[in-house]
Amino acid sequence: IVASSMAGVIYSLLSGQPICILGGTGPNLAYTVAFYKLCNSLDVEFLPCRVWQGLWCSLITVILAVTDCCAVMSYVTRYVEEIFAALISLIFIVEAVYAIGETFWNKDNSTAFLTALLALGTYILAIKLRDLKKTAWANRFIRITIANFAVTIAIAVATGLAQIWRADVNLEWLMVPDEIVPTLKDDVTGEPRSWLINPFGEKKTLPTWAIFAAFLPGLGMAVLLYLDQNLTTLLINRPTSGMKKPAGYHLDLFICGLIIFPICSIMGLPFPCAATVRSITHLISLTTYTERPVPGGGVQKIASKVAEQRWTHFAIHVLMALALLFSRYLRYIPKAVLFGVFLYMGITSINGNQLFERLFLWGVFDVARYPRLPYVTRIRTSRLHFFTAIQFLCLVVLYALKAIKQTAVAFPFFIAFLIFVRMWLRHLFAPEELAVLDAHEDLPPDALKKVAEMGTQTWMGAQSGGEDDVVRGTSNHSLMESMEKEETFGEAVHRLREPARASSKEPARASSRTRSDAETACV
Repeated sequence: IVASSMAGVIYSLLSGQPICILGGTGPNLAYTVAFYKLCNSLDVEFLPCRVWQGLWCSLITVILAVTDCCAVMSYVTRYVEEIFAALISLIFIVEAVYAIGETFWNKDNSTAFLTALLALGTYILAIKLRDLKKTAWANRFIRITIANFAVTIAIAVATGLAQIWRADVNLEWLMVPDEIVPTLKDDVTGEPRSWLINPFGEKKTLPTWAIFAAFLPGLGMAVLLYLDQNLTTLLINRPTSGMKKPAGYHLDLFICGLIIFPICSIMGLPFPCAATVRSITHLISLTTYTERPVPGGGVQKIASKVAEQRWTHFAIHVLMALALLFSRYLRYIPKAVLFGVFLYMGITSINGNQLFERLFLWGVFDVARYPRLPYVTRIRTSRLHFFTAIQFLCLVVLYALKAIKQTAVAFPFFIAFLIFVRMWLRHLFAPEELAVLDAHEDLPPDALKKVAEMGTQTWMGAQSGGEDDVVRGTSNHSLMESMEKEETFGEAVHRLREPARASSKEPARASSRTRSDAETACV
């Protein structure tokens, strides 16, 4: 909590993208555990050695920021974004369900039943309160206020209900210490450790070779934090998010490497980075959505406005720090309520993930009942499901790497490998197919106009990741023309692809030119 609140206050004031919420992540924890075991096997003190690991990590992170290495993220397309976001959502959902199910195996029936009741009740109440703003109940201010504090109200209500059966049912409650002190205590005196770590050894002198050997674990941690930070920022700044202000990839990484990581190293705190689900939840709470009807039935949510500012990020972490003063009250919150919060975070972050939308189509056997979306109407059904199957297989492999302790450290490196998997897909799918399947075709009007004005630049302002991944300047007039005629994105794709079909019998040069125009409009 100290690490997250301290880093959050600094990040909210100095970062380029304050919508991202910093915090500890699962991969970070797995890598730290692996490094702890390595230090034990080498008979080296963990915390002093970790100081040097963190300092090496900070140096490498600063070098990555000032040498424009964040531009590598321009090769990350929607294909990789969706897998990463789906993995985080899946982890929250599976962990919550597993924790609830575990009570049925290890606890008595009353405890298991009440745990499930509180978890599901917290989730359902949070969902209902969040959707209250769509109803006509009360006035608009009351509806929006309740919806914005839906999770907090759900936690308070479920915690209050749990107190009724506190004496009769053996629930698990949060364990919070009485004082604000480091958790680790001295084996002899029982006193908590100092807030500052001696980098040259606490109980014994740290060998000189260990200082330089910590470079390799520092490099691994830097790669992990680089991917976690930038992939989350990339997800937040997707064109479909509806934000107008540009991202600050290099600035954010520079602030983390220059200020946050060194402080956490010296104090022996976890290294916070942009946490995906928390950041997406923060973005959702600041976003106003409008519903757009989809041909064939149904509606599609479109982000129309985002309250882009720093104050919510700052206030969140100041309140988090102040919560330490009232930590004794946190003991009244049962763990079952947090399971419900995990369910809420995992399930709500599925919204807008096209991978899940295409996976749900596997359960619809009548193709005529498919929603009339561009990737349905422009792509053959077999090719659509083939693309989804490859993406789903990558998700399964990623989750397996995350779930197995021996391979958890390889998790971030496989995410980087997904970029090469996406490049390999160019040999399996035609450019126009990838342009529809792997493009942000549901851009809001403002974002579409921005893309048209940017020409050959990518959303990050870096070089393109491939011919089917950027908007070419040669067809800006076609995109603007479709907007002036109030033509939908799918209609623009269809209009520009018709000449390509008609000219299929003409010389290859003409066919290639018309296909390039259609491909550009798709992207």
